[in-house]
Amino acid sequence: MISSLDRHCLVREPDGSSNIVKERSMLNRVLQGLEHEPDKDNENYGGGLSRTLKALYAGGVKKPAAQSERPYLRIVLSASPEYFRPDSPEAVGTWDVDRLASWKEATMNQHREEHGADLIFAELHLDEDTPHIHAVVAPTYLKKARVPGKQKRGETPEQFEERKALARASEGVRTVGRASHPTLSKQGSFQRLRERMTVAVDHLGIEYGEDRSVDAPDGQSTREWVIEQAAEMRKEGLRLLQERAQFETEQDKAKADLEKAAEWVERGVRNLSVSIDRVQAGTYDTERSLADMPDQPTQFEGDCCINRGLWPRLMQQSRMR
Repeated sequence: MISSLDRHCLVREPDGSSNIVKERSMLNRVLQGLEHEPDKDNENYGGGLSRTLKALYAGGVKKPAAQSERPYLRIVLSASPEYFRPDSPEAVGTWDVDRLASWKEATMNQHREEHGADLIFAELHLDEDTPHIHAVVAPTYLKKARVPGKQKRGETPEQFEERKALARASEGVRTVGRASHPTLSKQGSFQRLRERMTVAVDHLGIEYGEDRSVDAPDGQSTREWVIEQAAEMRKEGLRLLQERAQFETEQDKAKADLEKAAEWVERGVRNLSVSIDRVQAGTYDTERSLADMPDQPTQFEGDCCINRGLWPRLMQQSRMR
């Protein structure tokens, strides 16, 4: 599987199953992993996938067990021609540049989030009928040392316990193997990948396609489930936008109220200062002074502690003192 895909990506020749147009092969791009090295005289000669795998194992990742039949996961990502060229789906080998860029970004973001460092290779092909991405995942897990169950000859009980403790404390070695992977080893895992990818590109108007074999859970088809999940995500996004707008409105109102209160306090201080000066000078008159204050009380001030009713009482107390 690996060597076949590696050759398919490196040697772009029509092979009967792929309608390759060599004139467009220069548009193909490696999105994840090492580039191809087609020069046979170079010691690093080889396809990008095989070179990436060699680098992976050279970096300390342990190879899968010899008996592993399919330790890697090969994925082809694409969409219907109607998405890439909505105005002329029949025009093979063409695409809308903006739609292609949006699809590539959403697809690779989801792929990287889903698989992390286990996504070792991805290449975009634009020299066939419809844009698509070939991707390879090397599922890894932490293979821990086996806890010894028997004491060695000549080993003291203390040494035996120490050896067991070391095995339990081992962080493990990152090892390739789908059969031991925490999620990809489970039945229906590939189906779940398709579902999550469809939700990730729902905003582009791409819907869930038909499955090779339909196994509807609890009377609900996978297509219906994905459409339902995508609708929930859109609803949640709308709710968050509404909450944000409401928060910003309340924030603006609170800011305006604070500015209004500060303005009222400032005017109140000026009025009070004038009143005190008049009281001390013996020129304060309740009716006249209230009418010719520098800043007249407003409706907003009516709800506060210093208002029309309190001014006379404050001034009378000042005179008594």
